[in-house]
Amino acid sequence: MLNLSAIKIALAERSLSQAAVAERCGVTREAVSNWLSGESIPRPAKLKLLAQALGLELGALMPRPRVEDPIVAYRTRTQTPMSTRARHAAEDMGRHLRQLMPFTGARQLFHPPTLKHCELDAAGIQEVAAWKRRELDLASEEVPSIQQLLRLLHEFGALLVPVFWNGDREGHEHALSIYLPDSRTYWVVINLACGEDDARYWLAHELAHCLTLHALQGEAAEAFAERFAHQLLLGPSATSSRTLAEACLGHAGPAGLSSLADITKAESVFGTPIFKALAAFQRAEGGRAPSFIASTLNISVQAANELSHTLWTRPPSAETDH
Repeated sequence: MLNLSAIKIALAERSLSQAAVAERCGVTREAVSNWLSGESIPRPAKLKLLAQALGLELGALMPRPRVEDPIVAYRTRTQTPMSTRARHAAEDMGRHLRQLMPFTGARQLFHPPTLKHCELDAAGIQEVAAWKRRELDLASEEVPSIQQLLRLLHEFGALLVPVFWNGDREGHEHALSIYLPDSRTYWVVINLACGEDDARYWLAHELAHCLTLHALQGEAAEAFAERFAHQLLLGPSATSSRTLAEACLGHAGPAGLSSLADITKAESVFGTPIFKALAAFQRAEGGRAPSFIASTLNISVQAANELSHTLWTRPPSAETDH
């Protein structure tokens, strides 16, 4: 939704009519009327023209959520924005992850390295992607590996959450980013059931959200992330038929992470504190918490119950090595 109060102030300060804004944005007056009534949101290109017409920064056009609210971003497999139901599920994940923060051992001593200016122009996005490719020392047509993309996310300070989402419920997609403003922590959830090649794209996509720290919102944020991911992954298309689970865990896996061997392997590959934190949370609660785990990871109660049991029976000493 647009920041309507900021827009109305800008219109008054510049004595701009809806007709004048429509002309500058190359749309009909009806379209502008729909924007200002909250019935629709401009596409990324029109959003940029609207910001220019009003003399506002692009980020100022989208209202900032309350500081305590989790900020989430992902797109569905069909590249459409998330539904209200899926957004609520993602925000609920964020609220549960916030409760896990004391158990992660994560410390944010510095602000993450984010972009000073977030624009949708092709040259700027190409420059950002080229900067990250130089950090990885990639050849001109070399495609970054899963491990290299994970390294970029770790260097940013993102906390990774590997899960199995098999598409049987709404909100189960390939990747999701959750920013918790109060702790300044960024969580990236990645679906182990997606293809290895898809995983490269989604990791790059979520990295873009990290770098902007949600200074861009809605369609503009997704457009930036999509263009950045394509620029970062320059090179010939990969042709792997493996899933991310096969690439990282060595097998296709069941419909969830439940065995101690898989959990230990995931901790090693993704450098994730999530399982240690969930185990510590259960111990602090004095018993197993499958419902909490189901909401935290947005997985089925059955899968959460199996994971809860494994974490409850896992010796605490086994967690100190990861």
